[in-house]
Amino acid sequence: MDEKAWTMMGFLFGDAAEVAQRNATPEALRWCEAFEGWLEERGRTRSTLKQSKLAWRRLVQQCGKGPWELGREDIEEHLRWMEVQGYAAATRANTVGMVSNFYEFCAGKGLGEGNPAEGVRRPQVGRYVGQALLSREEVGRLLRALRRDKSALGRRDYAFVLARLRMGVALERLRSLRWREVREGELPGEVKGAIWEALEAGGRLETMGDEDYVFAPLREPGVAGVRKEHGIREYRAEDWATGKAVSIDALREGLKLYGRLAGIEEGKLTLMALRRTGMRLRVEDGASVKEMQGFLGSVEDARFTRYRLGKLPGLPEDGKRESASWEEGRVVERTASPFRPGEGVVHGMYMKSQPPEAVAAILAEKIEGLEEEVAGLRVLARGLVERQERARNRQEYMQLWGAYSMTTQRLKMVIQVEKALAEAGKEGLQWVADVEEMTAKLMELEVEVDGDAPLRRMDYKEEEEPEALEGLELGARRLAEEIAVSRYMLRNLFQRAMEVEETGEYVRMVELYGAGCVRLVKMLQAERGMGMRKVRRMQELLQQAIGDVAREMGLME
Repeated sequence: MDEKAWTMMGFLFGDAAEVAQRNATPEALRWCEAFEGWLEERGRTRSTLKQSKLAWRRLVQQCGKGPWELGREDIEEHLRWMEVQGYAAATRANTVGMVSNFYEFCAGKGLGEGNPAEGVRRPQVGRYVGQALLSREEVGRLLRALRRDKSALGRRDYAFVLARLRMGVALERLRSLRWREVREGELPGEVKGAIWEALEAGGRLETMGDEDYVFAPLREPGVAGVRKEHGIREYRAEDWATGKAVSIDALREGLKLYGRLAGIEEGKLTLMALRRTGMRLRVEDGASVKEMQGFLGSVEDARFTRYRLGKLPGLPEDGKRESASWEEGRVVERTASPFRPGEGVVHGMYMKSQPPEAVAAILAEKIEGLEEEVAGLRVLARGLVERQERARNRQEYMQLWGAYSMTTQRLKMVIQVEKALAEAGKEGLQWVADVEEMTAKLMELEVEVDGDAPLRRMDYKEEEEPEALEGLELGARRLAEEIAVSRYMLRNLFQRAMEVEETGEYVRMVELYGAGCVRLVKMLQAERGMGMRKVRRMQELLQQAIGDVAREMGLME
């Protein structure tokens, strides 16, 4: 048996999973092992694997039973619970499908005596219900807004949005487009041209390899590149991480940024809305079913494609335009988080939403490490245990248990990272401090030469920092401010959690606090990475300076 606990054991027993696994029955172990095999089979795409895990974790934690104990009535009760909790009909239907799929997998392995999900009625989900498409006029505005941005990132996003509208392939397939496929494939001419321009603007066109990703992210956003006139940054090929595809979050970020500038309503600014708009445009332009199958990259039977297209909503009429903030010739300053507060997980971590004086006070404290956050997680975890003892019903008990399991896992991770951060990087950062101190002393030094009057101390003219160091310093300052924002937000969340009475709200505050701690950990790790890059750059500059002096003194050629 592996030392690491099975995934299903983790769902059921949290931090006690390894102990529970050592004492589990042979039947339970067979089911847990089968679950690992099923996950491996489902893991062909990251999103499928993630949804499969979420569905099963919800089910077993809400029911308090393992898959070998579940019956049809448990699954039906779970669906009713999901409905009360506000889960969408599509999510509930998908849950039934994933549960049923696992039991079918187990049946193929000779495990179990039937499928308890068989016969469970799935919620009816109408295809494309509530889906908003862009009008032709809105498509034009969006593309014009993107086109006006001459920066490399603007060009990249323009090429992607255009491809999303003109090519109906799945998001993952488009996101991971390789250079070989552009050169050898039959892409629409305007898409190929836009890609060509994007690569040229990013300094990549001449160095592209066959397997390089076309839509690649920057290695160090906010630091990479050289700022030129009109605020546009100029990039080189080495600034891009060509071995990986740009994240879905980054693509969604760009769409929202330019869509808002074009005055398009929020509900339409999704990557799926772009694809479905592209589908409808093709249909209205007279594409046949066979042509639509090629457009979508679909191998399904023609009658299924015809049915799907028949359910696709029509394009909305060109209505009154929302006010847009785009100005002709404006260059968009791309930041890490152009989303509005409240999008995604509501956590209040956005810097502009916090009082500047409060953030400045946090910066003045010069806090290092994660001691305060470790203490906060421990207090909140104890609060979960205390509320568990007073739980009014099984559902509330399982909600608290799941929150406690997640909190203790995060606490363990934060403690480990705190120890690692405390040990790592001390020597390099001390080297920087020593060099800076030595340089300051040399500036004041007077030197005796053969009994003559002392040479006047060096007239040191302060010059601008090398551009690479300047970029690192700017990035480090911004990161330090974001870290202070996170600490301020965590203090507020902790205070709020200590004041609430209702269990559901307390669990939500604990979840947000834990997520904030994870975010803070990532930023502290990034801060340490910036510090070490400064060490390496200063070492390079020092070696260069020594070489220059040695050549002036004739010690080396």
